[in-house]
Amino acid sequence: MTNTTKTLGLIGLILILGGGFYIYSHRAPKPAPSKTELLTNSSPKAPSNKEGTSNPTTNVNQNEKTNSEAATKTNPDIKLPAIDDTWKTYTNKSGDFSFQWPTKGRYAPKWDSSFADTDPCTEGETKVLNSNTFCHQTSILRSDNVILTHMYTIPFGKKFIVMSFSKETSQAGFDEATFDAHLDQIMSTFAFKK
Repeated sequence: MTNTTKTLGLIGLILILGGGFYIYSHRAPKPAPSKTELLTNSSPKAPSNKEGTSNPTTNVNQNEKTNSEAATKTNPDIKLPAIDDTWKTYTNKSGDFSFQWPTKGRYAPKWDSSFADTDPCTEGETKVLNSNTFCHQTSILRSDNVILTHMYTIPFGKKFIVMSFSKETSQAGFDEATFDAHLDQIMSTFAFKK
């Protein structure tokens, strides 16, 4: 091979590698999965620790009411809905815990409950709601729509109960602080069964 051939080959290799690096570094970033997705989207062969979701086919007792206090200490100007007959009560399959959630309204979330063997809440804040101490974390998933997910974790024996609530935030007038207050109201209905 002549020096000219080697030089042209080297220049071609540099251009190919440089072009590949440029395309790779300028592609749209793929959103990282939230801690909730990592917990609930296990491999198909893994046993599921999934308990329930806001799907209407879950184990619910309709029209059950509670006198729990709404968690509006952070912003008393936020108007929370009354816990009425539009709220449903979920009790997990083994009857260990229950909570209520609204089925209607701008801030009615989609939810999911699961058990985790290790504490998934690594960077959360502590929230005490109706005498229950939760670790609370928030994540944002950006794709076609922005989805805000809040995860409340509480110890239960040697496991952790993980409650995940999500809402698409692109709707007009959506206020994150109001959504947070609604979720605190929901989690203030959380109760362990004896």
